Order: sequence, then structure tokens, then C-alpha cells
Amino acid sequence: MPITTFTRRTACLVLMCWGVSIQQPAAAAPSSPQETPGVAGISHSPRAQAEDWVLANKQLRVLLRSDNLTLSVEDLSTKEVWGADPWENSAGRIRLRGKNSESMTVNLSAAAQKQVQAIPAGNGQGDIGVQISLAGFRSRLGPVREDRGVEQHLSLVLQILLARDRPELTFRLQDMQNTSPFWQVEYVEWPLRLFPVRTLDDDGYIVLPQEQGFMVPSRFEAGYFRYLNWVWDRIASRAVVVDQISMPWFGAKKGESSFISIIETPNDTAYGVIANDVRSPEQDAAPLSAVPTANTALFAPRVSAIWPYWRTVKGDLAYTRVARYIFQPHGGYVDMCKTYRAYAQKTGKFVTLKQKIAANPEIEKLIGAPNFELQLIAHRPRDSRYVSLATTVYDGYHHLRMSFAQAEQIIRDLKDNLGVDRANLRFAGWGRTGYDNDRPIGNASEINKEAGGTAALVKAIDAAKQAGYVALLWDNYRNFDLNSLGYDEKYIMRDYLGARVPGFSAESGHSQEICPSEGVKLFQHNMGIYLRDLKPSGVYLDTIGGLPLIECYDPRHPLTRAGTREERMNIMRVATDNKLILGAEGAPQDWNLSVVAFYDEHPIRMGIDVPLYGLVYHECAMLYRQHGDPYNYGLDNYGWVRNGPWPNKFLRSMLYGDESSWTVSDDAYYAWRKTFKAINDVLSPLQRRLAHEEMLSHKILTPDLLVQRTTYSSGVEITVNYGEFPFKLEDGTTLLPYGYRVKESAPNGHSFSGHVETNLLTKN
Repeated sequence: MPITTFTRRTACLVLMCWGVSIQQPAAAAPSSPQETPGVAGISHSPRAQAEDWVLANKQLRVLLRSDNLTLSVEDLSTKEVWGADPWENSAGRIRLRGKNSESMTVNLSAAAQKQVQAIPAGNGQGDIGVQISLAGFRSRLGPVREDRGVEQHLSLVLQILLARDRPELTFRLQDMQNTSPFWQVEYVEWPLRLFPVRTLDDDGYIVLPQEQGFMVPSRFEAGYFRYLNWVWDRIASRAVVVDQISMPWFGAKKGESSFISIIETPNDTAYGVIANDVRSPEQDAAPLSAVPTANTALFAPRVSAIWPYWRTVKGDLAYTRVARYIFQPHGGYVDMCKTYRAYAQKTGKFVTLKQKIAANPEIEKLIGAPNFELQLIAHRPRDSRYVSLATTVYDGYHHLRMSFAQAEQIIRDLKDNLGVDRANLRFAGWGRTGYDNDRPIGNASEINKEAGGTAALVKAIDAAKQAGYVALLWDNYRNFDLNSLGYDEKYIMRDYLGARVPGFSAESGHSQEICPSEGVKLFQHNMGIYLRDLKPSGVYLDTIGGLPLIECYDPRHPLTRAGTREERMNIMRVATDNKLILGAEGAPQDWNLSVVAFYDEHPIRMGIDVPLYGLVYHECAMLYRQHGDPYNYGLDNYGWVRNGPWPNKFLRSMLYGDESSWTVSDDAYYAWRKTFKAINDVLSPLQRRLAHEEMLSHKILTPDLLVQRTTYSSGVEITVNYGEFPFKLEDGTTLLPYGYRVKESAPNGHSFSGHVETNLLTKN
């Protein structure tokens, strides 16, 4: 069946393709197309100087503007209209990089050659849609030297498909050709800033599953004067590109309509995020109150939006990119999570803790286990020019924070005196020089002598295992410290210019990123020593899980991002193939969920925390707080509050069914042991109760966002009050400030309530 192209000169033409009507009306036709209600089809909607394309089924009406290629969607069941980019009236952009690292951006609407064609309904999927072919792109620079132009070199093919009988719209970046001898394509943004939520004018939000997940509401009307002003600090004037998220999807709600966009090709995808801002991510932060300056271009209106950045594979498209938008009338972020959960189960990403325990019974010991990082040796160089990732000046600090013998005493105290029957213990700084030094451990057989040496470490590990605890070695196969004994440039990734890729600066100073194909070999070598000499329960891999996938251009071990992902998985499999428990630092990632038993989650820096990960994957992995934000940080002597003191972390763990997390030295453990005991007595049995259950729902019950509720598949309902005011529940009982209630619906269930003592006085 041929594809028919329509032009503005065509008076009227109807083509029947497998029962789908494709019609272009005559010039005298009314401005609103006369579609037959309930009939799937494609038609045209004329306006001055242009004719637009309309795709429609029973649930959605999609309008594609033929001149600038922007798109809007009407949710027919709610009558809500989702608009296009409101700022530049743009469908998308192509970012190019020159041979000398110059950059240039061309707009899709700037293509001199635009051809829109109907795709026959017999496309194998039963969808209806259009294909857009673009060429002759013009840059904002105007005419340039022939060898620096893109007009004759760059072309793009896009597809927009509407499901025949479902409210689903699919965007496919189908093909890209670039023959320029000078310019290489870095990424394509399409569809750009689609379906934004307007600040204040719209009642809605955007959500992104970064870390656990966050929501950015378009309104917040609960604060007054200085009370709760912090909310706007989290949800407004933010514009960023996020390279890696926990699950490849995002969503938005507006009025009674909502959608989830599932990125079906996530390997080379980043995400543009605007949170109630007036600028794009590539611009500098806007000045206060968005007052224009000579150096800041601002847009109106203020909006929130998320869209994909399709990064190329070393300059080429390499494969078709796909984003599927599923509209969910009267839905919200819980519905989005359940839609993605079904997708994860269908695509094989969904692997439960029960399945992992069946493969390695030792993982069962994590259920109800609090998480401890036991800090042993701290060591930094003395160089005042540099600052580490933790903002520490390299001041020559060296300290034995805990010996292996002291770690053994802590283990015995947990078991014999506090009665803790489960714990997840991570030995940090056990190598030759100490914590964040010699990464990867340059000589795994050389155990830190200052902390007690090999025999003392083995004794501490044995004590943990005898107590029924999990004992893990902290390790790192992503960053190679330049002062490591085993450093060799042959292991390091190289960028497109051939330069070695820097890692982050930590305790030991500077590092460079290990190519993961080389990291596999390094870990395999060390694993033999671990199994022979130390016999840990598992390994905690620092930085490997949640950080961005990057490309390697070293000809000795070249990798695409997909290759990097697979080689990182191979590093992880070195542990799991040897029946060791695997923990991964960073945000949970569903590309490695099948092998990871627990994650260390970083605090969310933007938006309002909502359990998007928990609503999808609650029963699939343990989720702890990252070692830079444990329970015992946030009440220190210098006023630095790291994302809240422990009561907030405790209430969040209650709500989400998680366990507590601690980063301790010998002194810190004994300072916090009574508080830990009180917290663990509540959290451990609750986490055991909920570890294998689905989180069914999450609700925010008050306009100030401080009273929230979750429910689980067995009927357990948990309500917490983060605020300093009491809240009256539906049955008339009062939820105290910083209080919680666990309500069991099962006949023999255990319901209970409590609150954190903060010594705040409330009015009688």
C-alpha cells in the first residue's frame, strides 16, 4: 500500500487504508474537522496558511501542526487539553558538536524540507499515525562555510503513532543520517517540553523516579509568611538534565487527566526537567523573581515539564528510539507506578527478594536487618588546593576511627546486649591505606595493619556471621585512585578526544574512571583472594549502580553506553556468581535489579519525596539511606542538617516499610546505641512484616504535605505525621505530632501507634 503525501494545494482526497479514513478537507471546510464520533482515523484541520493533521480514536484527539511540528492532545474523557512547548513553539532540537568541541543547535522546525505522510494502518501494530521526514536544516548562524554547514548533510525521520483502541501515543525517532565532515550529533530533544504543567494556572504536577522518586506540584497554597517556605525552595526555579533515573519513565497530571511516558529504549537517554521555572536546563539560573538581565534569557509562562534527550551512540542514532505516552484519565502517580509495574513484569525486569533468596538463601538475613557502615581508617593527603566530593579540604587528616577488634566488640554488643538478631554490616576502610584509598583495593591480600591486620579482620567477619549477621567488604571498581598501587592508564576509559575520563575526588585525592570491561578482570582477581582468605557474606560496590552510563573510546576496550551497562552487570555478577550478597551504592536501577539485593539511596535534592520506586518494586530489593545521610547525621554540633534529623528519616522508613541506616565509628556507635535500639525495635518487625508485600498506594492527606499514608497488599495501612501539629484521623483518633499509626485489617493483625518525643508543646 503506497503512502500518500498531502500538500496544501490538494482540494480533497480520501484514501481508505484497512478501514482507516485519511482525509484532507477543501479550503472552504470549517476550522474544526467533522470527525465521526467513536471512529478511529486521521483527518486534517485547516488554519491560516497551514493545514494540520489530526489523529483520533475514542479516547484521544491529537493535533499535529504541519509548519512547526508541535503537537497537542485532548483527553476526550476529561476534556483536558495537553499543550505543546509554550516557550519557543518548538517540536524539538538537535545538538551538534564540532571537531574542536564547538556546539551548535538546530531546531526541527528550521528544516527547509518537511514531509508529513500517513502511515498505513497495516504497520503490524494496528496503530494509526504519521511519518515526518526532515532535511535541509538551517542553523541560527545563517549561511556558513560549505564544510561547516549542515543543510546538505543532516536528515531525520520521526513517527507519531496512535493506538487504535487505547489512549496511547508513541513517538519514534526512526532514522537519522549525518554526513557532515565537521559536525557530530550529540543528542536529539524530541518531543521537546511536551505537555507542560503551568505554574499556578494549572492544578497538577510532574513526577520523576529519580532515587525513590519526587513530585513537583504546580501549586502550593499551605504556607504563609515564613512557614513552609522551604517547599518552594524544593519545587521552583529548577532546570536540570538528569542522566540516570531509577526507572525509565516520567509522568504528569493536570486537572483530571494524567499520563505516564515509558522510555522503551533507555540506554542512551537522559531527561530534561523543568520545575516551575522560566528557563531551559542549558541556561544559567534565573535571578530572583525572574527579573531579566543582559545574560539571562527568560520565558513565560513559568512551567514544569519533562522530556527525553536521545543521546547518540558515538555520533550515530544506531537504533530506533521509542517513548510511549499512556494517558490515564482521573489517574495520578500511583496509577503511573502500577502501569510501569505491569510493564516491568512483562519485560522481565521484575525480580523479587523471594526469587533472590531462592537463588542465595543468605539474602534472607537482610530482611529486618538495620544497615551499618563501620568506618575504620580515615586518610587524606595534605593539599589545600583541592576539595573532595564531600567538600572536605585535603588537610592531611589521618585517624583510626575503629579497629577490627573494636568492630568485633560492636558486633557482640549488638547481639548479646541489645538483642539484635539481624544486621547488615559493611567494613569500610579495611584496605592498605584506608577508606576511599587504593580503589580498587590495590592488593586485596594487604589488609590494613593499623586496624589489626588480616587475622583481626577475619575474626570480626566470623563474629558477624556467627551472630547471624551479614558481613560485607566495601569495594569499588569504578574509580581508580591515582595513588593506588595497581594504577595503570590502560584500565581507564577515554572520551571522544582520547583524554582519560576523570572520576570523582574522594578521600585519597583524584581518581579516573575504570573501563568496566577492565573492572571485571580486576574484580575477578580480587574475588579469589576474598573467597580464600576473608570469606565475607557479600560485597558492597561503591558508585557502580546509580551513576550515568558513559562511552569509552579507548581502542583497547571501546564501549557504547549499552556495553558499559552490560560490563557493569558483569562486574556485579562476579559477586553473585560466587553466591555473595551484592549491595550497590546509589539510586536503585531496574537495569541491575535482577542481581542487587540492596541499595544505598541518596537523599532527593529536588521536589517532594513520593515512593515511586516503592510503588513499583517494594518487594524486590532492600533500600537503605546512603552513608552520607544516615540516621545519625543531621544533629551534629555545627548546625549542618543533612536532609533532616533522624525523626523524619524514621517516619519515612515507617511509611515506606524500610529499615534504618547508620554510619558509625567506635565512638559514634556508643553515642547512638540506645536511640538505635529504640528505633530498631519498631522498624525491624515492621520491615519483616512488609518486606515481601506490594505497596498498593500512597496518599498525601493534608495541603501542607506533612500527613501521608501508604497501604500494602495484605491490608496494612500506615499513616505518619511529619508535622508539629496533631492531626485528627477519620475515626476520630488523634495522630500526634511526629506520630505514626500502623493499622492491620487481618483478624489476627497487630495494630499500634506511637510518636517521636521532641519536647514540643502543643496547645490544649
